[in-house]
Amino acid sequence: GETYYGSVGIPDATFNPEKWNQDNPSQPQLKIYQSVTKFVDDLMTSGEKNGIAFDFEKDCEPCAFSPESGYQAAEKLRRRSPDLTGIFAISDAMAFGAIRLYRDQELNVPGDISVLGFNGISYVRYYSPRLATIRQDVATLAWKSVDDLLLRISYGSPAVHEKLPYEYMEGESVAPPRK
Repeated sequence: GETYYGSVGIPDATFNPEKWNQDNPSQPQLKIYQSVTKFVDDLMTSGEKNGIAFDFEKDCEPCAFSPESGYQAAEKLRRRSPDLTGIFAISDAMAFGAIRLYRDQELNVPGDISVLGFNGISYVRYYSPRLATIRQDVATLAWKSVDDLLLRISYGSPAVHEKLPYEYMEGESVAPPRK
């Protein structure tokens, strides 16, 4: 664990996954949103139990799922919270953008700041430093999302929230805890 961490990519308070799914039936986001939100809640609870402060308003920066947005969000976080020792990005692509920002600012990942991604895409093995990430079974997530969408379209079923298993994939972007 880090001594002070932030996050990039958490949807802002105006994001409504139910409305998104109604307006964009071919691009369901509810399960992904719920899965990430649950993981972030677990992460925050774990941090609190271990004495790691997290101020959602100060230490979280919403952004889109792209390296460019991850770069911009990490830049805003850095200005607002310069003492961060680690960040969690809710997609590996956002994490790549954050790492690029830190390199541009001549910071060392993970020496100066740790970066943890989410998705476990194959590119994490080839990025430098290799990105530490949380991996979910994307095929199962996609299958369950489509199944849920078809049930809602065909039968008017309510959205279903399921907790899917995830695993930590070790990389080179996270340092040991600081004292």
